[in-house]
Amino acid sequence: MSEDSSIVWRPTGLLETYFATRARLDYYQCVCVWSQFNRPVPKSHLYTAMHAIIARNPALCAVVLDSKTKSIKFALAKEIDLDRMVEYRSTSGSFEEFLAELHEVRMAYDTMTPVWKLFVWNAKTVAFVYDHTPFDGVSGALFHVQLATLLNDRSTSLSADISPIVKIDQSMKLHPAVESIVSTSPSLPFVVRTLLTEFGPKWGPFKPSAERDGHIFAPYVHPVEGSTWRILEIPAEKVAILLAKCRAHNTTLTALWHTMLVMGMSTAYP
Repeated sequence: MSEDSSIVWRPTGLLETYFATRARLDYYQCVCVWSQFNRPVPKSHLYTAMHAIIARNPALCAVVLDSKTKSIKFALAKEIDLDRMVEYRSTSGSFEEFLAELHEVRMAYDTMTPVWKLFVWNAKTVAFVYDHTPFDGVSGALFHVQLATLLNDRSTSLSADISPIVKIDQSMKLHPAVESIVSTSPSLPFVVRTLLTEFGPKWGPFKPSAERDGHIFAPYVHPVEGSTWRILEIPAEKVAILLAKCRAHNTTLTALWHTMLVMGMSTAYP
């Protein structure tokens, strides 16, 4: 798709370029965040909510162009066809099987199709599957908060013949790259402190922390032949403790999950 046929927002930032390259190399495809509702979600209700959500979230209108070059760009879609973006599925299989299918979804670059999809499983479970390039991890949670709010808002005007085509306001502006907002370079004191902690003498202020309060371990599940996915439910109060510990150590929950996964795999596969 040529750039002339769309409004180019801006070049991707450093992290965004990393995410796009990672996806193109088939290393990391998508993020999946889902929510379960107490009653079925009709297509007319969902489409009405999506019209409003898309109008207030420019990232949902983003397409990725020139993905195979050194100058990857974000552009603005002219319209979004919800019939292509939303899929209803009814199956008697397990949710783990459904989840495994979602994590194999591939988003298309270099087209005028936004890099996200919505799957409704057995009418009550809505899964938002999206590419990491224009979105971050919190985007999935924010999407579901907005969706639940609109679906539960009785003042929302519903129409049985709601159009699946969402026309995009071409004056929309995408959020800037994170590096232009916050410095992502480590400070000199942080570099020195980290080097001393890792390689300095193991005494005095550089002694490894023996802090163990509030430690949490995810339930261990030994790999089962033929099984791909396991869903672990961690209570919200424990997640809050984990998040506080991560912030106290200048890291993130994502980095913690990756580290726990590597540790678990090293135990399961000697």
